[in-house]
Amino acid sequence: MSPTLRTAPARASISPYNSDSMNFSLLDKIDKSENAILATVLGTEGHTYQKRGARALFVQDLHAPVWGNLGSLCVDQELVHAGGEALASGKPRLLEIDTSNTRDIDFGYGTYCGGKMKILVEPVLLKHRAVYSVLGDRLRERKVCYLSHVLDTGDLAVTDTAPAPAERVFVEEIPPLQPVCIFGATPLTRRVIHHLDGMDFEIRVQDWRPAHLEPLRGLVAVTCHTGDCTLDECHFVLVMSHDFRRDKEVVKQALASGCEYVGLLS
Repeated sequence: MSPTLRTAPARASISPYNSDSMNFSLLDKIDKSENAILATVLGTEGHTYQKRGARALFVQDLHAPVWGNLGSLCVDQELVHAGGEALASGKPRLLEIDTSNTRDIDFGYGTYCGGKMKILVEPVLLKHRAVYSVLGDRLRERKVCYLSHVLDTGDLAVTDTAPAPAERVFVEEIPPLQPVCIFGATPLTRRVIHHLDGMDFEIRVQDWRPAHLEPLRGLVAVTCHTGDCTLDECHFVLVMSHDFRRDKEVVKQALASGCEYVGLLS
């Protein structure tokens, strides 16, 4: 497939919108990646695999994202090319990618996606990593904050209040991550964490056995807690300690707390 790509005109300012795809896993990958390129979907028309707010992190000369997925290999190639130009200039590019080209045929079938995506492609330089580190601190403090992208200079800024609209500035509202409490540090817990840490969760693991928590300490998205289970502010609770009496009490507490989801692995 050969998608049509062109530079998108930037509006004078872009109002803040809630972005639900910034988490510790992505921030850790940004911090550890050299020559990285961050692609953020600003808007879509028609059928696309990802919608507004989705992100993918690329590294120069690699043609697949190292974090995230915008859902289309043909789009990835264009983003890597545009990202190389962004790294060279130190400034972002605002692109429109049209994947509705019906002229490309593979084995008699059209391979087009059928939609358009507006994507912000940004270089991740040393100065940007410093800003993302501040953003990580805000997420750990469970505070709403705002991330401003200055299109002409490539500068980023994190503020606690929404900035006033400015010429060619894109602003995101970054909400706190949703807390999920896992009661029980078992061998299966690490596998569950592996699936959760790429999503927008703050992961808390609770266990009365300190030795069971040791293998989990140091994981980017995880905080470990000993003693009795506390479910303060937890929206989701997973109970999996394999101690039926303790699990039973935690399930009762979770149901009484009014949390959104309770899961039990006995």
